[in-house]
Amino acid sequence: LRDRESLAQAHPHIAAELDDPAVDASRLLVHSEERLRWRCATCSHQWTASVASRTRTRTHYCPACSRTGTSYVETLLLVESWRIWGRSRVRHQSTVEGFEVDIAVPHLHLAIEVDGYWHAKEGKVAVDVRKGEALKRAGWTVVRLRMGDLPRVDDGSHAFAVSRNPDDTELIGFLRWLADITG
Repeated sequence: LRDRESLAQAHPHIAAELDDPAVDASRLLVHSEERLRWRCATCSHQWTASVASRTRTRTHYCPACSRTGTSYVETLLLVESWRIWGRSRVRHQSTVEGFEVDIAVPHLHLAIEVDGYWHAKEGKVAVDVRKGEALKRAGWTVVRLRMGDLPRVDDGSHAFAVSRNPDDTELIGFLRWLADITG
């Protein structure tokens, strides 16, 4: 196998959801039609799907999360946050200061917001400002991943801009930037 064709190398966040210890993700091709068991890293939902169906699209990853509105980008950042700070230290869609935070890292007082196209809707910027200001007053650092051409949120948060449909390289850039500002 060439590394770029293996599931483990090309999509480590998907490989981490493989729910069969007898299967080696480094031996699976990303375009394989073999149907395997998966366990969602976000919600623990289990289902069966081919490797190819998991890797050829960025929108249909976990059937349960697809229904709850958790985006691919948010799920990927959540899984990577677990790797960085530990699963027990990271909260998903947690309430902080009366607002839902996409990803919260309480021991660092860090709130990560994933702002997609829906944040351009009328009134959404005002809600984002109120949330960011409340979190900042409570001593939290707010970091926003801003996807696409979104209006500025003037709430004292740190913002990192990526394309509307960011690829893994852009997301890795965000994580490196995040690691730099959080120490």
